[in-house]
Amino acid sequence: TINKSSIAKVTSDLSMVTANSNLAALTDGLNTAAVQFVSTPAQSLLNKELLKIELVRPTQLATIYINRTTGVEAFGPTPNALKVQGSNDDISWTDLTAAMTLPVSATNVTNNGAITLATSNKFTLTTNLGAYKYYRIYGFTNANTGAGIISEIYMDVNTAVYQASFYPA
Repeated sequence: TINKSSIAKVTSDLSMVTANSNLAALTDGLNTAAVQFVSTPAQSLLNKELLKIELVRPTQLATIYINRTTGVEAFGPTPNALKVQGSNDDISWTDLTAAMTLPVSATNVTNNGAITLATSNKFTLTTNLGAYKYYRIYGFTNANTGAGIISEIYMDVNTAVYQASFYPA
């Protein structure tokens, strides 16, 4: 819920609108317009890291939230086009969800920090849970991106295994 830029870095394989291409702002805790993916001409999600989060050390996450400043979906609602995956070497990836459609845009409340996100997509990690250094939302079908503006990435850690002393303030 705070500035996460010292512990998390976000990258993407997708092209962005120049005015909104500040991936670093997705972890700054300010929740302001940061990233808008190019949707014209259409941009395929096929074999692309839509968003990759690199953490300073392996951490077991339970949920990833994408908060947006617009109601438009950034990745489009194509059925079974996405997966969330985890890795510790950025080479071998493990599926943390089954093939999924972009989660429905909703008002979500983070478990850690109880922040209300009025327009967000919630990715709940369901399989192969463990501590990973890298997490990515991966497109694996020939679907096209949307044009929504992402303002912040939030993450819930698995509080049963989280060790705060690994992340001094």
